[in-house]
Amino acid sequence: MWHSVGVPPAANVAIDLDTNSGLDNYPIQIIDATPNDGEYIWVIPPAKYVEVTSSLDPTSLSDKCKIRIRYSGISNAAPPTTFKIRPSLTLVAPIDNSVPAEVGSPITIKWDLPLGNVPFVKIRISTDGTTWPDANPPTSAAKGGIIASSVDSTQGPTGYSAWNVTDIMTNTAKVRIEKSNDPSITAPLGGFFLCQRNYY
Repeated sequence: MWHSVGVPPAANVAIDLDTNSGLDNYPIQIIDATPNDGEYIWVIPPAKYVEVTSSLDPTSLSDKCKIRIRYSGISNAAPPTTFKIRPSLTLVAPIDNSVPAEVGSPITIKWDLPLGNVPFVKIRISTDGTTWPDANPPTSAAKGGIIASSVDSTQGPTGYSAWNVTDIMTNTAKVRIEKSNDPSITAPLGGFFLCQRNYY
């Protein structure tokens, strides 16, 4: 959102983005012409996600984004604060109890290809759906733990199944995927699933 002085409401303005605190001269064009009504809703195109969620260091996340509004060569003053555009992660499986996990057997964990700069993901399991400990391997005492610390994110659609379920029997298990070096970037959680021992 923005406010303008001296620019006709019926005029069109351009909106640009810089992921480096405005130091790179706003190279990413959001839109070249939109009405000067003070508001524009931008749905980030999938093809743009890597560009707008990357910083000068390609392994890190840009938390230094700034927006510029332009009209006939006149630009707004740089905003005093920066913001972050987060990549998007989506967990595909397990998200319910349709296929219970069995202790001692592999469980297949799937996710969609990330939108944005997420080269590797960390995978965690929780036995109560709310506790996400750093125990490795996961244990009942810790209420879960880390399944894998760094998995190539492109593996998501085919599934990661290199982990055999440890002895963490529960009917309230949940899996979480997150960006390996930024646990604030996670996929929305699915539902509970069952971890059980096979007795036959």
